[in-house]
Amino acid sequence: MDSEINKIKNFVVEIIVNIIADLIVEKIRQESKIREKRLLVIFSGGSYGFSESIASIKALIDEGYKTNIVLSERADQVLGRKLVKQLLGVDRVYVDGDENIDQLLDEGDILILPSLTINSAAKIACCISDNYLTRAVNKFLLSDKAVYAATNCCCPKDDERVLYSMNPRNHFYEKKMIDNMEILKSYGIRFSHSKDIYNQISNIHLEDDTKTYYSDKKILTNSDVVMLIEGSVLKVQKGCILTSLAQEQLVKNRIKIELIG
Repeated sequence: MDSEINKIKNFVVEIIVNIIADLIVEKIRQESKIREKRLLVIFSGGSYGFSESIASIKALIDEGYKTNIVLSERADQVLGRKLVKQLLGVDRVYVDGDENIDQLLDEGDILILPSLTINSAAKIACCISDNYLTRAVNKFLLSDKAVYAATNCCCPKDDERVLYSMNPRNHFYEKKMIDNMEILKSYGIRFSHSKDIYNQISNIHLEDDTKTYYSDKKILTNSDVVMLIEGSVLKVQKGCILTSLAQEQLVKNRIKIELIG
């Protein structure tokens, strides 16, 4: 009898080990496939949310994403390629006008606009492509490639913009700016706050403004949760596996886990 029970136990353990091994292999396969995609990040002259954007992009680079960084001429004047290079820990930062940077448009798989301005959003809404950033958006959209943009510099209702009284007092003018963003969304451009760029790319999404995140990943590591906002809620599928470092990070930042499904 004991022998039969032990056989059953060993059989169950073997199944569980195989399932976990398959999940780990699948995660590695999926993440390796994702990280083969090359990111093209273009900073324009907007400064709202800059530190959060840098943190998000740095996290993606640290995770192994191949990334090219380009500054508009205005961004180079305001930020400077030396500062951006230092903050991101990269070997090279391009500036609009450098030789051969158009080839980056062909190499890139995902376009990220961490400081999209109201001016650039208006141009894109009208299908104008008169500089490197707008040409990049035009090429990526026409090629059906993913485009991500931060709302901080292009949304008139952004908290930081409102704080510094930079939001328009003319209701109709403000509405036009918001309408431009809606047009960009209809083109397929995906918006988020600059602090959530990392989460969007790494497949953890904010559900709403209540600091509630959702992930459909089967295994979550420390890199998946390190950028989540302190005190937020993370909803995961039943059976999701959390590594010990991920659990420590969640406890450290007082992030509550909720199971769904």
